[in-house]
Amino acid sequence: MSKDTPGAQAAKTDNSRSRGNIVPVQEGADALIELFNSNGVKYIFFNPGSDLFPVLEAIARYRSEGKPAPELVLCPHESVAMSAAHGYYVSTGHPQVVMVHADVGPQQIGGAMHNAQRGRIGVVICTGYPSGIFKDEQRGGRDNYPQWYQEQLDPAATLRNYVKWYYQLQMNENIHVVVNRAFQVAATEPAGPVFLGLPRELLMEQIDRVVIPPPGDFTVAESAQPDPESLRQAARWLIEAKHPLGVTGYSGRNHSSVAPLVQLAEFLGMRVINSGTYMNFPTEHPSCGERSDMDSLGKADVLLVIDHDIPYIPTSVRPSKDARIIYIDIDPIKATMPLWHFPASMRLQGDSAKAIPSLMQLVSVMVKAEDKARFQQRFAELKTEKERRKSRYEQAALEKSRGNSISSEWLCYCINRELKEEDIVLAETTSNSAVLQRYLQRSKPGTFFRSGGTNLGWGMGAPIGLKLAQPDKLVVTAVGDGAFIYGCPTAALWTSRNRQAPFLAVIFNNGAYNAIRKEAMGLYGTDSNLGKSGSMEGLSLKPSPEYTLIAQACGAKGIKATRPEDLPGIIKKAVELVRGGETVVLDVLIG
Repeated sequence: MSKDTPGAQAAKTDNSRSRGNIVPVQEGADALIELFNSNGVKYIFFNPGSDLFPVLEAIARYRSEGKPAPELVLCPHESVAMSAAHGYYVSTGHPQVVMVHADVGPQQIGGAMHNAQRGRIGVVICTGYPSGIFKDEQRGGRDNYPQWYQEQLDPAATLRNYVKWYYQLQMNENIHVVVNRAFQVAATEPAGPVFLGLPRELLMEQIDRVVIPPPGDFTVAESAQPDPESLRQAARWLIEAKHPLGVTGYSGRNHSSVAPLVQLAEFLGMRVINSGTYMNFPTEHPSCGERSDMDSLGKADVLLVIDHDIPYIPTSVRPSKDARIIYIDIDPIKATMPLWHFPASMRLQGDSAKAIPSLMQLVSVMVKAEDKARFQQRFAELKTEKERRKSRYEQAALEKSRGNSISSEWLCYCINRELKEEDIVLAETTSNSAVLQRYLQRSKPGTFFRSGGTNLGWGMGAPIGLKLAQPDKLVVTAVGDGAFIYGCPTAALWTSRNRQAPFLAVIFNNGAYNAIRKEAMGLYGTDSNLGKSGSMEGLSLKPSPEYTLIAQACGAKGIKATRPEDLPGIIKKAVELVRGGETVVLDVLIG
């Protein structure tokens, strides 16, 4: 993904003493629009409030005058707006704007802001702010009841834990610095959400010009490259390893990181467990491992962890005390996670898209002939094991297709059969995530995403942003029934229809918060009261809502699947409808 460069669309140069280009405007909101334009903002993911009227007026004026301005993507719920912006960013690497009303607007974003923080998603969150003007001495003063109710003692308190940067605009004289600074911080690695408060009186203030800074004034910082000697030591360890193992989390955010990692793994005969939020490693490659391979972690003598927040769960499995552990990460100490510790022999801060090619080059130069033979033998063993696994998984899915109810294995198998290499899949299946990973074949960078956080509901808003960013691609989101409800489906499906951004939502409907039940069983055991009774109190979602009717009410197509033998044809039909321009909700009852 390429990073946004603020000021890339600068207007005509003026010979004034101000550094930059001077653009005539009428109000503060006009200046905001010009600065959004210069920062490559195509969309504002928008939920309206009385404090944002000036933005609506400015965009309407620009439309009437035939001038460029970002498009407003109206989202009837703030969390949908944030998730859609999240989806747009993971597809393009360009921070876009989420704009919500003052006070509780950011709170309504809720868990979607957590996902953006943990997923390292560059988004500029803007809200209005109640005016400090009580009389008519200045435009934009308080003129309705909410502006008293919406002023809080510390409006930043609910945001500071989740954003990289917080600022409330104080004056229009430096709006060009403030806005460009917001985009610069959001896009610089590790990327993340930022917040900008916009008082209404400043948006309505009459001004005659805005400075558009030169592109070089607010460049995004270059990502780091690890120390060459440290990489050389890492290369030695990998060459010497008898049981090397790689674990990768979010390296695939940079598409250019995928091919070098494949080359390194294939050369070394190293398994790579792709357990993260992106398509970090082609799933069909012989070196690609899965979650079950974490059981072999204790056997690894060299562990290469690449861009991963939680590479393993210490209570379940951990590396050998003698293992050499190499971390390569843009964010190697996780300063925003207060209690975080995973031991490492070497912890390198750097961009994996730069570090892995350098590491591969060093390995290829330092390797000896006898080492190559050993690597080739390991790779041959991985290839044989991969072929056996594929055959075993396919046989298991086909056997379950002959049952009385639809299994998650058969569902994932059928979904995969209908996908093309370039189609995009989003996953929010929680309890079925391991099965989806097992059957879903993704080989191209940018064709698979998870949220990066733990809040559910992302899977209904994010497809909208992805579809807006790549309108020619099929977008499929796999969600649990709980995640579908969390995703504000009425708001998400309405926005999908309104923006002509169709996607396929496949609901893995097991009628429960099954992931919570599984975790409880793991903690208390099957001999617990909960286990013995089989109680689903507090966890059951039965009777299930008619999700297909929710879809139909919002102008989408609703389809239900209940029998295994019907599933291949139903999924084929659903995919055809989405490719034809309809949003489809496929409710699959999992037995």
